[in-house]
Amino acid sequence: MCNLRRGLERSGKDHAILLVLPSGVYHYRIIVDGELRYIPELPHATDERGQVANLLNVHVSKDAIFLFQHSNL
Repeated sequence: MCNLRRGLERSGKDHAILLVLPSGVYHYRIIVDGELRYIPELPHATDERGQVANLLNVHVSKDAIFLFQHSNL
């Protein structure tokens, strides 16, 4: 489990963050006004402690890794 806190960057009306993640399922929550929250309209799950978090399922193909590695030449 990784407890990573990163600030979002403002992009017009939106806020975003760019992370390079290996394939896997990630659970995440956002902090709003000092409180941990999840977005109910997005996929989410409850863990064994009863905490709800959003889910992000990342699939990285070998072709995508090849393009990513070689785009920085």
